[in-house]
Amino acid sequence: MFANRQTKIFLMMVLLLAMLTGGLQKPVLAAEQAKGTVTVTGSDQTGTLLPETNVTYTDKENAFEALVNAVGKDNVQFTQYSFGKMVEGIKGLKSTYPDSTWEFYINGIQAQTGAEGYFVKDNDKLTFRYADLKNPAPSKTVNLSVVGKNNESLLSTEYPVSFLENANAYQLLRIVAGSENVGFKQYDFGKMVTSIKGVETTGADYWGFYVNGKMADVGAEDYKLQPNDKITFKYEVSAPAADTPSQNTPADSNTTPAKPIAKEEIQKSIDSAVQYVQKDQVSDWEAIALRQSRKAIPSSYLEGVINQIKSKNGHFTKITDYERFAMGILAAGGNPSNAGGYDLIKSIYNGNITKQGMNGVAYALIALDSTNAAIPASATWTKQKIVNELLSNQNKDGGWPLYVKGSSDPDVTAMVLTALAPHKTGAGSMSTLSTQTSGSGVQSSIDKGVNYIKELFQSGKISNSSTVAQAVIALSAVGMEPNGVQKNGIGLVEYLKSFQNPDGGFFKDAKGPSDPMASEQGIQALVAYQLYTAGKGSLYSFANSAPVKVKVTPVQTKPAQAQTAQQTQTVKQPVKAATATASGHPLPKTASNTPNLIVFGVLIILMGLVSYFRMNRNRV
Repeated sequence: MFANRQTKIFLMMVLLLAMLTGGLQKPVLAAEQAKGTVTVTGSDQTGTLLPETNVTYTDKENAFEALVNAVGKDNVQFTQYSFGKMVEGIKGLKSTYPDSTWEFYINGIQAQTGAEGYFVKDNDKLTFRYADLKNPAPSKTVNLSVVGKNNESLLSTEYPVSFLENANAYQLLRIVAGSENVGFKQYDFGKMVTSIKGVETTGADYWGFYVNGKMADVGAEDYKLQPNDKITFKYEVSAPAADTPSQNTPADSNTTPAKPIAKEEIQKSIDSAVQYVQKDQVSDWEAIALRQSRKAIPSSYLEGVINQIKSKNGHFTKITDYERFAMGILAAGGNPSNAGGYDLIKSIYNGNITKQGMNGVAYALIALDSTNAAIPASATWTKQKIVNELLSNQNKDGGWPLYVKGSSDPDVTAMVLTALAPHKTGAGSMSTLSTQTSGSGVQSSIDKGVNYIKELFQSGKISNSSTVAQAVIALSAVGMEPNGVQKNGIGLVEYLKSFQNPDGGFFKDAKGPSDPMASEQGIQALVAYQLYTAGKGSLYSFANSAPVKVKVTPVQTKPAQAQTAQQTQTVKQPVKAATATASGHPLPKTASNTPNLIVFGVLIILMGLVSYFRMNRNRV
């Protein structure tokens, strides 16, 4: 009996060890996945056979396979030809060419290849549409041409290209030319085409986007195709070069004659914006705008900021937190050098201001200028060092990148121009500056940056209110009429006002409800322009104003927002795990509970060993 008991204990420990070793196996990772949709539109009689359905594509899956996986193998009929498979029936609805056929669209654009020849990409919207060729629906077609350097024809559609509702011009270019032949850079305002068919832009040159012979007012991604449109992408050479301005030429020499907006009109827009921002808790940037527009700042704002600083023991991971808090406190009549016992100014000039990119550097200079604080010679960052850091990181196209050696960004460029403005030759002083920080080098750098902003706006590459707002703030700071920079007779300030809703707030890039961050920057820009027209200096110069405080009943706090890429470091969004849908392909379960198994197994083994030795002792 003892032998049997001993054997059982031994077998139990072996079983537990097997469980542990099985739990320690190396997890198998799922192959890269992409997400998109599949839609099948039938005849007038059948209606939609498959509504827009979310699917998960497997690695290197073509559109034909995506269709089969979405509707089922038995629901797709096809004929195999030498050039590939031709779909002839879906869910029992068969085509009978030449009377009818099945058409294939990618992101609303008729594909230039068969479904089997197109490999799906992330966010692709695939549509299979039954077309009655005997009784065709009203035609929706466009033509596309691409003109390269020296008017070289790089692409011209032989036949008009069909499109579906809400298809845009960027997708037209991408599908017809081939996505591998279209290069772009992603900005806040959308995609900027940088190369087509191997022809890349250099310097300040750009790909112009034309609709029916006229340069479009919006970017290609924002333009919804209309029947019979003639879409053209043309390589444009900018002249004169942005990096060789004449020292004797004023920064606004190439602008349309200034069209200042009536003071009453600007005041009305500001009053409306103030009503919007005061509905909720005032932000740091809004406090600055309220101060400079002579509007009341709720006393709860300053109290809330000081409490927040105390709760963090004066320590923040982002340099832009110190910068915006310092300016907000100053705007509300507080002392940023003693904010709840903490010296925010010292934290700026001795901080790592380059960690968050050029916006952190620019706002460090703006904050130090605004407060006019004394900076010791031993400081990590004097104003002279900050100016030099900004000048040394200007790109050849005149703009500044968010991070060193990156592509120029219009928002960051505008912020740097705002920071450099009081340091140029002949600029009105925002603070007492050393003559070392002023000079023609700063003025020349500002001229190049202004040209960069102008060219982007005039070529239709600035199409969101946040970027327009930053441009207005910058041009106002450097002493240039912002509304004199025009496209199709519309100035920057007029364009900004077109984003303002009746409630006083601003939408960002598409007509809709007011956006808190867009509204925050919109009111700042309006106030900056008002200060410019009145000759009262920059948005961040507090010398000519005093805060207006008022006690208010606490209001509902705005939802916590990540700072914009323009005013703080770009926020990295968490990567969402891919999930299976009814029509998609489920991922293998690779999650492991190995740690739990190890702990549980070790405890059981220890218990077994204790039991074994006790029995063995009793036997003796």
